[in-house]
Amino acid sequence: MCVCIDSRGVKLNDVTLTELLELAPAADFSADHFAMRGCILAQPASALPLSTLRISPQKCLQRYAVTTASGEEMVLVLTLELAEALEPKYRSVRVVTRWFLRSIKGEPAEQGVPEYPARQHGPEAVVQAQLEALA
Repeated sequence: MCVCIDSRGVKLNDVTLTELLELAPAADFSADHFAMRGCILAQPASALPLSTLRISPQKCLQRYAVTTASGEEMVLVLTLELAEALEPKYRSVRVVTRWFLRSIKGEPAEQGVPEYPARQHGPEAVVQAQLEALA
């Protein structure tokens, strides 16, 4: 679940990650390989909110500790921006202000190189450990 706030800073109903992804305009959305593995290609097994930081009145960052279905642990940072959008209204449209998901970036849950491969380590960390062992 994600916590969303409106333009006045009032907490709105919790929304799911799937609902946030539906709000992401395709042209402006970016996601890295952590985001692809963690929430886009498959639903996460668990997601724990870590923090929310309001950078400006129109921009907000939310951090989540995510565990994938395969057991990999990562931290995802969602960038949300407040923008105007058209919303259907009876026989017309109206302009509303709402939060849009602009990007998802990730990082490993544990920093550094793991001593041994395990499910909670991502492929990048395992390859880095192998390279350091061969050096």
